[in-house]
Amino acid sequence: MNTLEEAFLNSLASRLVIEDEAEAKAAVNPRTGQPFPTGISLKPAMGAVAETVGAGLKGAAQGFGGFSGDIISLARGVYELGKSGGDLDAFLAGLEKPTGLPTTEDLKEALDDIGLKVGSGESPAETVGELLAPGGYVKAAKKAGRAVKKMTGTK
Repeated sequence: MNTLEEAFLNSLASRLVIEDEAEAKAAVNPRTGQPFPTGISLKPAMGAVAETVGAGLKGAAQGFGGFSGDIISLARGVYELGKSGGDLDAFLAGLEKPTGLPTTEDLKEALDDIGLKVGSGESPAETVGELLAPGGYVKAAKKAGRAVKKMTGTK
């Protein structure tokens, strides 16, 4: 066996999972001379993956379900902006008017209220899910309008 084959086999051996705890405590990594770790569990990692996927799906459902309401909201904001001659406050006020249909934010609040809140409620995966759905862009436009207002200090 050449050196390359030995290195490959040693690499594979260092990744083995040893079922018997007594055998695991006695096992030593041939590359490092250190004992193999014991008691490694994938459950916490799998739980985090499931939570992330769930948050993304929740965000996508919110974005798709709230799309119609978001479009109406955006249209009202643009209408108020044009009517007022370019006043940012009028645009934001138009965005906040009731639409008659649920918006992405309305669905988020409703789902959180019935116990489908993921983590603290501000999961990046949930936001990505919203942005992958068409309604998420309208929500982003609302946030951008509020940010511009805050930066410019307009009242």
